[in-house]
Order: sequence, then structure tokens, then C-alpha cells
Amino acid sequence: MLNCAPEQAVNIMEKQRERFNKMKFADLALTASIGVSGIVDYREGKSLQQLFKQADGAVYAAKASGRDRIRLN
Repeated sequence: MLNCAPEQAVNIMEKQRERFNKMKFADLALTASIGVSGIVDYREGKSLQQLFKQADGAVYAAKASGRDRIRLN
């Protein structure tokens, strides 16, 4: 998300997670675990690969801490 601080992205994704949880798929209740990573200043020098790796780690942390949640890394 461009022009969005990581903390703002967490808030946005939390709303999406809540919407997703209200949906039913073939009578199944689904949940979502979401990992968020980001930079506030492009001069931090993180590559896109590093950001994806951090977000991936955040997803695994969300699942390990109980699932159905958002983690910022």
C-alpha cells in the first residue's frame, strides 16, 4: 500500500480480516492470518525481497500465536 505507514496497513488489513471471517464458503467458517511488513522511509534501503521475507515471517508468527490475527514485522 503506497503512502501508508505499516501501522495503518495493519488497521486496514484488520478490517479486511473481519470481513473475511463473516463470509461462509460451502458452510465452512474460515479465518485469515496476515503478515504485514513495510518501510516508512524508502531510504531504509530494504529490498522487496526483504519485505516479503519479513511479511512471511509475520504470517508464521500470527499462526503460531493462535491464528486469525495480524502481525507486523
